[in-house]
Amino acid sequence: MRQVLNGLAFLTSLVSLLLIAGGGVALFAIPNSGERGTGALLALGSAIAFGAVMVLLFAKEGIFAGAIGRATAIVAAIVGALPVAAISFAAIRFAGLPIGSSTASGDWSVLVTGVVLALGTLAILAIGHRRSQEGPSEKLVEEDSAASEVPVIHMQQIRHAQQQLRAVFEAGGRGEASQAEEDVRVRKV
Repeated sequence: MRQVLNGLAFLTSLVSLLLIAGGGVALFAIPNSGERGTGALLALGSAIAFGAVMVLLFAKEGIFAGAIGRATAIVAAIVGALPVAAISFAAIRFAGLPIGSSTASGDWSVLVTGVVLALGTLAILAIGHRRSQEGPSEKLVEEDSAASEVPVIHMQQIRHAQQQLRAVFEAGGRGEASQAEEDVRVRKV
């Protein structure tokens, strides 16, 4: 099921990139269109959305663990799903329900394309949700466990060490340093 979702998300995002970026590049390429900025923004926006979906699909497991990672996965899913959802809505709205249409084959193909793109939108959002719920990968857990091997020192141990040091300093002033130094022991916890 995961592979089907990944494949559907990839393909619908690619279709969205080709349609929207293609239209944007066409607008940008026409020198007298007056819509060069709009074309550039369309191409840039669709490229960002495609990149967001690719990050969701191909990022390492556990990269979205933690609060910032979860928020990143959710934002990437929303940004990646917007262009696909827009094309899906436009296709479904354009085709309507083509029962009794004079150009039924064309209308039905547009409607089916819109439904497939709508399913792709849901797949992108599902992948974003799945990635936002994942925990840290085994490699990240190993790094955290290595960092957590630092010895823990309790307050009672600190107080005991302070008392031993005071005893050594007090004994040092009275000539009893040899006896006090034997009482000081350092132990690893």
